Amino acid sequence: MQFKKKKINEKITFPEEIIIADPTYKADSPYIIQLNNVQKGQYNIYLDFYSDPQWGQRIASITAVHENYEPKFVDIDIEEGNITVDSGTAGIYAKDFFEHHPRNIEWLEKIWNTVDTKKYTLENKDFTVNSGFGDGFYNVYTAENIHNQIIAISIVFIE
Repeated sequence: MQFKKKKINEKITFPEEIIIADPTYKADSPYIIQLNNVQKGQYNIYLDFYSDPQWGQRIASITAVHENYEPKFVDIDIEEGNITVDSGTAGIYAKDFFEHHPRNIEWLEKIWNTVDTKKYTLENKDFTVNSGFGDGFYNVYTAENIHNQIIAISIVFIE
């Protein structure tokens, strides 16, 4: 498969606690992943694209890497588990941002609008994309620094 990587211009700010999830789920859902040892700071976002002959361009993965690290030197190989997607969208969110917003249609339409307009973020504490070919189970991987803090997160939609 041929993938094309693209760096997104906006940086996202993550605290020590983040959630990787379908934005329609609540923070206590068993279908999400919560991480509590993230290095605080600004993260650069990278998208891998895959051109499918039948479906067109799809997002194959989303990766967030702390700004102090060069992506090509970071091995994102710690498997954290998988998330379930039922809305065709998934993202990486600051835990306080994710918990603060109600799961009502107004909020979800705002999230989906950021995806449709390729803005991808509402408040620079979140990043949501279309999930590869839509609904399914998707693996989440991380990388840690020498202090065992997570410095990179990746959701893989198409391998």
